[in-house]
Amino acid sequence: MFVGKNAKNISFFGPGVIDMQSTWDLDNVRNIVHRGPKAFAFKECDELTFKDFELYNATDLAIYFAGCNNVLVDNIKMRVYIDGVSPDNSKNVVIKNCDIEAGDDAIAIKSSYTLNRLDICDNIEISDCRLKSRCNAIKFGTETNGGFKNINIKNIDIRETRMAGIAIESVDGGIIDGININNIKMSNVGSPLFIHLGKRLRGP
Repeated sequence: MFVGKNAKNISFFGPGVIDMQSTWDLDNVRNIVHRGPKAFAFKECDELTFKDFELYNATDLAIYFAGCNNVLVDNIKMRVYIDGVSPDNSKNVVIKNCDIEAGDDAIAIKSSYTLNRLDICDNIEISDCRLKSRCNAIKFGTETNGGFKNINIKNIDIRETRMAGIAIESVDGGIIDGININNIKMSNVGSPLFIHLGKRLRGP
């Protein structure tokens, strides 16, 4: 819905509601079966702000940014089908005061090859959020090519999450260095913490 590349000083402020209306690509027009458009997708941008609004019924990644610097996601209420907030190879990111319910991971920190180069996520703070997920509340990966450094997670209320409250994974060779987790409350969670360092798990 909103797309940007090599842009600077972009802000989305509420109050307001964005409803993606559960739109799916039923005819597989993008070779991704049963996914629709991302609500926000930004690449190699600087100074991004998402603040004080509600986002519903996104059928792909809701707020996704890759290779971006200085990003604030503050006070977003979200009810979505796939991932909620997804920083990918981004730096100086703050995600706070959010209420997220997601069909996949609520917050998914990625380090993929989408920039056509190896990079990392660095200096990310996640705080004072309320998270619920059918998969993981906070997940590192699954794309973990470059890695993650200086990630601080604190004051998080995680509930009714089927898999892990926090999943730390490096399945593609990425580094993990400087992860701090403090004051996490969990209820009805499959596993409080899942750590997987090694090859990607695959089915039969």
